[in-house]
Amino acid sequence: MITLLSVISLQLAEFLNRLLLERNASEPEAIRKAKELVASRIDEKRNLK
Repeated sequence: MITLLSVISLQLAEFLNRLLLERNASEPEAIRKAKELVASRIDEKRNLK
């Protein structure tokens, strides 16, 4: 049961992320490109040194 809930929550999170980051015609090109860059590197580990 917990595994099923985990899978559903991951799918929901991915859907919401795509929904929030989808291209909006009223957004400036720089904002759209910045969102694409963030989305493409979201899984990279960062060090704040």
